[in-house]
Amino acid sequence: MTQVVSRALVVLALSMATLAYGQVQDPFVGTWKLNLDKSSFPGPPPLRPYLLSFEQATDGSFVGIVFDLDEQNARTAVARIAYRYDGMDNLDQDLVAGVPATNSLAFTQIDGRTLEVVHKLNQGRSVYRETRSVSEDGRTRTFVLTAPDLLGPVSVVQVFDRE
Repeated sequence: MTQVVSRALVVLALSMATLAYGQVQDPFVGTWKLNLDKSSFPGPPPLRPYLLSFEQATDGSFVGIVFDLDEQNARTAVARIAYRYDGMDNLDQDLVAGVPATNSLAFTQIDGRTLEVVHKLNQGRSVYRETRSVSEDGRTRTFVLTAPDLLGPVSVVQVFDRE
């Protein structure tokens, strides 16, 4: 009888480990700080880096929050979005004004470390595609966006380090 109980406990432990392994955290989840030295902008960069925080809910959806940082690195949440990797438009929430923004983002997973994000700005009048990727070691997240401009395409590369 003890051997049966021992086997049952081993099977239960293996099942729990398999379940936990099957729920491996998405590599995009976590807190990321903009690395100004590794990023490039068509104009002046932000004065200070900002933070992105992404969490995965039990229903498989994600919540992303953008935080501005002040001189003492205190966080102020400025934008929030809830989304899935389903290619559907999701409205930003402007947390400062307390209203939905006129921008939407649609997320599609390309592979385990790459997303395509379609930005629709000004109620869909401008559409941009962005690629977001996480490095193999999971420490760096990169956003690459090329957008049309009056003088030709403009590229923005934002590199984030995991906090």
